[in-house]
Amino acid sequence: MGYSLTTNGCNCPLTEHENVFQFVDDWTEIKGNHTTKWGTDIHYLQNLRVPSDSHRSGESQFDPTVTEGPSGAGLGLATFLLGDADAFTRYVSNTTNASERQWRWAFYGQDSWRITPKFTLNYGLRWEIYRPQYVNGVGQGAWVSLNTGDVSIAGVNHTPLNGGIKNNLTDFGPRVGAAYQVTPKTVVRVGYGRNYDSGVFGSDFGHAVTQNVPVLAQQTLTPAQPWEGVFNLAQGPPSLNPNSILANQPLGPGGNPLLPNGITANILPNQVRLPAVDSWNAAIQRQLGLRSSIQAAYVGNKATHSYTDQSPNYNVNAPSLVGFGTLSTIQREPFYSVYGWTQSLKYFADDATNHYNALQLEFQTNFTQGAMLQASYTHASAFDFNNDYYLYSRTIPYGPNSTVRNNSFTLSHVYDLPFGKGQKFLSGASKPMNYLVGGWALTGSWTVSSGLPFTPSYEDCGADEDVGVCRATRVGNANAPNPSASGWFITTNKQQLTATGETIGPWERPLAGTIGTVGRNSFTGPAFFDADISGEKNFAITERIHAQFRVELFNIFNHANLGQPSTCVDCPTGGEIFALLNNGLIRMRTTQFALHFTF
Repeated sequence: MGYSLTTNGCNCPLTEHENVFQFVDDWTEIKGNHTTKWGTDIHYLQNLRVPSDSHRSGESQFDPTVTEGPSGAGLGLATFLLGDADAFTRYVSNTTNASERQWRWAFYGQDSWRITPKFTLNYGLRWEIYRPQYVNGVGQGAWVSLNTGDVSIAGVNHTPLNGGIKNNLTDFGPRVGAAYQVTPKTVVRVGYGRNYDSGVFGSDFGHAVTQNVPVLAQQTLTPAQPWEGVFNLAQGPPSLNPNSILANQPLGPGGNPLLPNGITANILPNQVRLPAVDSWNAAIQRQLGLRSSIQAAYVGNKATHSYTDQSPNYNVNAPSLVGFGTLSTIQREPFYSVYGWTQSLKYFADDATNHYNALQLEFQTNFTQGAMLQASYTHASAFDFNNDYYLYSRTIPYGPNSTVRNNSFTLSHVYDLPFGKGQKFLSGASKPMNYLVGGWALTGSWTVSSGLPFTPSYEDCGADEDVGVCRATRVGNANAPNPSASGWFITTNKQQLTATGETIGPWERPLAGTIGTVGRNSFTGPAFFDADISGEKNFAITERIHAQFRVELFNIFNHANLGQPSTCVDCPTGGEIFALLNNGLIRMRTTQFALHFTF
């Protein structure tokens, strides 16, 4: 167990403020069987953020590796008592007014063409232009180049306030859709569209260039080897002043100071790059009788220039495994040999992809007497990347999305009870009787879903790799015949894999300097079930005052939805489940009463 020290538990921004000014102008023209729309959409954005993501008093980590012996058994607390911090991060800045600006322009046009009474075609095009962001003054932002290693400061040495980032004029978003009435009771719909996303947390605007030196210094100290420290608490970390940190640095090829070692930087591509999503679908809907319908649909999408692990950046100076055991960790970082950099470098690359495909079935019926029932089933497949060795491999980090359940069935219903005035039963009830039996409705929602995916690991992976990817190698069938909370998948039966290449049961410990071959998110956890029921009573107190009384029962069957199992294949608790889903946030049976008045 490691040990870390911060001044408090909040890494909140000291100040954050964003203004968005929007101008939209639309025109619509109807002519014959065409309905045409076109227009403009213009945004002007201002962002001010004084961050404290890494606490400004400093965050020190104390790893057990520093105090472990030949057989391991180190303690993070023991490392702390010795005062040997093995990692350190903090934010330091001397200004609170550096902010970003950006113009966003969009032009669009579309046409709805009713070709025949049964066939309608829609088509259009949207052109997105996101101008490169710029800062609000000289010295209020900086851009770091991976090609030269230098820091270009806004307004200094001919650096424009937008850092010289190039514009992108090719972000076109076509849309096309069609609906065809095959028969009076059958309709077919198809569609395709491309949409662009504005990005988040600095990927295109804000949170990046104003968080580089000389505005902000992100100090990161890491050891050459996992068992070494970066400083002792008796001496404290090296001092840092963002205003002078570049003063004594040598100049790079562009005539700008080189980024010093130990200072984390936010790095952007040299051209605006917007995340894009291509979406397509095809559906057939059929009416059944007077009150029922059924629909089958295929839905798919692909995101381009998206994020890894839902994060807008990744460390472009992460160490490689090549040379593990011979070279130190920092010697295997790609920019150590080039510029002597050992710090992490946050690259806002927007260079990943993800995919989603789903079969969606839906049945809906409206009965007489105020009853409605809707059932839907989705079979989905979603794949994306996380940050596991992403800089060097596109195979290791690729796998099923951690939040998508492959199969999901939902049933919902509403039933207005047929009692009281105007209803089938007791329609002639007196006013007091109607207050008691009339106006009741029952609603419910039932959900059954398959489990969420996870990745098996092993106990001593830190001795075999130092890139943060802990995966075992599967050499046999590890699927438990009867998975339960005490054993969700087959492990090594609590026997530790003590040597590289050792095999116990279906698992093998990888060789030093390698990553296990088990695929990311290749195992599936427990299924999910939930049933919620509610009853509501509506009644009129006067002509203008109405009330509603509700009784809601969540998880009415008190079903325990289990969380994910321990993924460690050779730990004493491997494969066992010790908590409910989301640490119990998916609640057990709960009853709630509510009373609402409207007037």
